[in-house]
Amino acid sequence: MRPVGGVALFAIAAVVSDSLVGVATAGINLWYASLVDRMSRDFESVSEAAMRTGELLIRGSGVARFFIFLVAVAGFLAWLFRVRTNAVSLSLNGHRHSRAWVIAGWVMPISWFWIPKQIVDDIWRASTPPGSAKGPSPCAWRWSASG
Repeated sequence: MRPVGGVALFAIAAVVSDSLVGVATAGINLWYASLVDRMSRDFESVSEAAMRTGELLIRGSGVARFFIFLVAVAGFLAWLFRVRTNAVSLSLNGHRHSRAWVIAGWVMPISWFWIPKQIVDDIWRASTPPGSAKGPSPCAWRWSASG
């Protein structure tokens, strides 16, 4: 059993950062759209410096969003892999998929609809003490809501 607290905090911080950068990017996009809209009505009303600044902000926020998203994905998958590894020692019935599917399930076309859920369900089942109520995993709503 390896501790998961540090990896979990990193993953949470990365996902929150990604969300914050996403909100900032949306704000920048709205601001730039209003700038372009104003320019389309009156070309002279927007300075060239404002357009350059807008373009720079659009590019910069896109690049930042991409890299922070990659960090969030890596943090989440590292956490999920560690939790899955710990769940192997707790499992009485085994798991439906090998550890490789912890990552492959998210990137293989079509399989991403059910394999990640099965992996999380197996982890949930393995981490629930024997004899206790084992209702659906906390993320079951995610898959049922998107279907």
